[in-house]
Amino acid sequence: MSSSPLFAPLELRKGIIAKNRVWLAPLTNQQSHHDGTLGDDELAFLAARAEGGFGLIETCAAYVANDGKAWPGELGVHDNAMGPGLTRLAARMHEAGALAQVQLFHGGLRAVPEVSGQPAWSASAYSDATLSARAATNDDIASVIDAFAAAAQAAPVRASIRSNCTVPMAICFRSFSPLRTISAPTNGVVASPIAHA
Repeated sequence: MSSSPLFAPLELRKGIIAKNRVWLAPLTNQQSHHDGTLGDDELAFLAARAEGGFGLIETCAAYVANDGKAWPGELGVHDNAMGPGLTRLAARMHEAGALAQVQLFHGGLRAVPEVSGQPAWSASAYSDATLSARAATNDDIASVIDAFAAAAQAAPVRASIRSNCTVPMAICFRSFSPLRTISAPTNGVVASPIAHA
């Protein structure tokens, strides 16, 4: 084993230890089912990376509300039907010795109405040759904040986070919405609030 710090364990908040500093960034692979439930191909893809030695595996963007779904095959965390898949995913990552992190996501301007069945919205109305969105309302903004908080606290995500492993599945917030950094109470779960413009 190399003496490089890259391969040394790293202690995170709450005493959580990553076995190394080699982390898999989120990759959009479109391998979940149309309804957002975890697909076997996505599970196998992420499990192979965990078995390959990554210290932390971050899922692809997982949509928190239907109006934020940005592509076919996107992982969902928007309702309780997602729970069994998320639990399988966390258990499989932990079995291979990796930490697991789900990237909570709302597509905002980049949400695809043909995929979500709902119009896209953003900070202001927008239209070009490839994207179109209506201006967000105060209700839209309140709703998406609630969706992020609900996804972080909901039984399906918490079941994954608090699986039979001692290492929780962390939560990373990302949004292409008009919002700045989004934070939500996570009942002691490690959270990494990040926002994209």
